[in-house]
Amino acid sequence: MRQLGIITACLFVGTGLFIGTGAVRADPAPGAKAAAAERADAGMRVLVELHAKGLASPHWVRRCFGVQSLGDIPHPDAVGHLVRALDDTDHRVVAFVLLELLIRDREVPTDASAALGRAVTKLIRGDPSNRVLLLALLAAERLPVAPEGYHPAWKRAFSRITDPHNQIELGNALINVIRARRDTELVDLLIGKTRRLSSAKGSKHVQLLAALFGDAPRKDVTWSQFWTRNRATYRFGSTVGTRFAATVDAYVESRRRELPPEHGTREYFEQFEAYFGELYAQGLDVVFVFDSTGSMQPLINEVKENIRMMTELLSSVTRETRVGLLTYRDTADFDSSYVTRYVAFTNRTAPLEKWIRGIQAGGGGDAPEAVLSAIEKTLSVYRWRQRVKRIITLIGDAPPHLEDRKPLLRRCGEAAADGYTINTIALAHDPETALTSSGTRPDPEVVALLAEGTRLTFAEIAEAGKGNAVVQREIDRVVADMLETAFGQDWQDEVDRFVEAYLLFSRSDVGINSRDGDPNSVRARVLRRLIGGK
Repeated sequence: MRQLGIITACLFVGTGLFIGTGAVRADPAPGAKAAAAERADAGMRVLVELHAKGLASPHWVRRCFGVQSLGDIPHPDAVGHLVRALDDTDHRVVAFVLLELLIRDREVPTDASAALGRAVTKLIRGDPSNRVLLLALLAAERLPVAPEGYHPAWKRAFSRITDPHNQIELGNALINVIRARRDTELVDLLIGKTRRLSSAKGSKHVQLLAALFGDAPRKDVTWSQFWTRNRATYRFGSTVGTRFAATVDAYVESRRRELPPEHGTREYFEQFEAYFGELYAQGLDVVFVFDSTGSMQPLINEVKENIRMMTELLSSVTRETRVGLLTYRDTADFDSSYVTRYVAFTNRTAPLEKWIRGIQAGGGGDAPEAVLSAIEKTLSVYRWRQRVKRIITLIGDAPPHLEDRKPLLRRCGEAAADGYTINTIALAHDPETALTSSGTRPDPEVVALLAEGTRLTFAEIAEAGKGNAVVQREIDRVVADMLETAFGQDWQDEVDRFVEAYLLFSRSDVGINSRDGDPNSVRARVLRRLIGGK
């Protein structure tokens, strides 16, 4: 069980929450110990109730924050509230609850099995993304889930997935459920789907059975006959590793780390409620400004893939969110068709998706880029609202021109004085693997110097703009950084945890599990056949 920092006792006196400091003193009598423990337990119960209030919010994002907050409190009442939250009408909240229960799996009571079964069934039937399906099956494997509901639901989901790579990942997850729970009823359902098929047929359900059992019956024996003979005595093998399960396990392990001492107090709760309420009431105008010279194509691809998810998430935290995108190159790029290009504020995803599809990286022969022009354009062409939170996030891997540095910092300072917040994300490419826009490999020392120059100047920009400066070396983490900067500087740890969890199940792809043991095993041959290999 995780501990709340160095908290040793939580005592409520009047309306205030006091945290014991553990001062050295003589051991109290047994009766005094029991009384102190009872008071501490009562204090923790009040704290649980405070944080559970977030689950009644009309906004799904706030409910997710409430779920994570409850997951941090080491008290059985918190687990009870989480179990009740499994009946939430929004699949995203249910997914957050399952993640928290996976973190506290040893504390989940067996009488929660019916609620867990309903939750797993809800996610599988809703099929909002392949990753949600995998999360549901991971919960079915590791938590006391009643199986009745999800048995028929998974068959429909597996039948609907046509991408071979995703079939493999989902197939492995189903195999793990069957093996971990010795779920013969789930096998019955699969066998029923293939009752008239022998092992020679090419159905993906048949191939899933071959992967499950590690061997196939003779060609003259149907799967139904094989299972009838072996059902009572068959011993299933061990579970297999999947990429998605490894990702969730890494997240779970990171969440089990010790929390800061101040987390979970009454003051913490009240301040967070005030922050979230203010953010929702204010509204949000946010523009993501990014470099589109040759080396930035990986970032552009990430934005293309995730812009719908980003817009959905940002639109959920305020009463009205408008998003803009602006890209820039350099005034010295003679082969460039533009210096800046932008799409106007919108609260719809379609215009953003259409615009970003037309952006390809190019140009950028020299290191510095037109950062000053990009910031000037962002502040002048967009029709910013006056009473909303106004955020600009600059993303790039090259510094501004040296002669632009002072006017750029002055302009960012003026914008901050007018109520804007300017954040920066400096991309630091690996000196050993970086490529230029023409595909050649530059001198590693030059790459390292460029990264350091970008880091320093972007930090100055963020300081002048009263924002946050982030340095990121992993391109697939940039989308999370963009979302976190859009939320603002306050409560960055909470936002980071929320975004990290949200990204676990918000993307539709799941990828292929490339490490499948012996390449000559029956499982490996079956999976290669599923993806069209030999």
